[in-house]
Amino acid sequence: YRAQLANSQSVATSVQFEPQRADGQDTFDVLSVDELKINYLTGLDLTDDDGNELPDSMYEHYLRSAVALAERRLDLPIRRRVFDADAIDGGVDGSGGETERLDFTQQEYYKYIWLQVEHFPIISVEEIKLVLPNEQEVINFDTSWLNVKKDAGQIMIIPQNGSIGVTVLGQSGAWLPLIYGWTDFIPDVFRIKYTAGFVRVPADIKNLIGMMASLGPLAILGDLILGAGIASERLGMDGLVQEIQSTASATNSGYGARIRQYQREIREQTQDLRRYYKGVQMMVA
Repeated sequence: YRAQLANSQSVATSVQFEPQRADGQDTFDVLSVDELKINYLTGLDLTDDDGNELPDSMYEHYLRSAVALAERRLDLPIRRRVFDADAIDGGVDGSGGETERLDFTQQEYYKYIWLQVEHFPIISVEEIKLVLPNEQEVINFDTSWLNVKKDAGQIMIIPQNGSIGVTVLGQSGAWLPLIYGWTDFIPDVFRIKYTAGFVRVPADIKNLIGMMASLGPLAILGDLILGAGIASERLGMDGLVQEIQSTASATNSGYGARIRQYQREIREQTQDLRRYYKGVQMMVA
């Protein structure tokens, strides 16, 4: 869509702004409809029985579904997403964000407050603060103290010269030294706001999404070759016979071979990509 400003008291209007995509999830920045057609549907007749081009809305639907499915299977925020511990309603848009709060562990606090966020790679960290269970804010850490390992989703808070005492005591005075004597764990006291996802989506993940998104169009286009469930067509007149056979059947699409190839590659690549980008996930009880 395009936007334009208008003066309500006169007929004056501004020039139209640059076009903006209505989809706020950046889905088509991951893979466009044209890329899907060129790289994964090459050589196929992309028209219906009347010769009309299939609408782009169909490809857009399968692209949205493929990106969401890839995010779930890989457990990665492929699109840019904001995670805000103070968000009320959550969501995946850039305004509210999804909630995430981290625990206080005494051993990790001694190690420059080592924090492991749930969603990575990290694009940026906007805010980290320590808040008591009664919602009293102890300290809002200076973002210049943050040492972020973006690909691993790890954050360490390393104070600058002259600020060690602030980190140990916090704004509530002796609260942090006091808890050392009776507990080494308090849940949900670190409130963190950060942006995760890929600034530039890697080619291997784009390839996985492209294959996922192409399965739907391949099934539809395969049925349009001769018709759904029709494997052959025969026409005879005065001893002359014309017969057309396809790979379609009552249970198989006309492009079933390519569908099975993509499905096999999707299974194999999903495991490899999850292992590469997420690593080995461990939990110590």
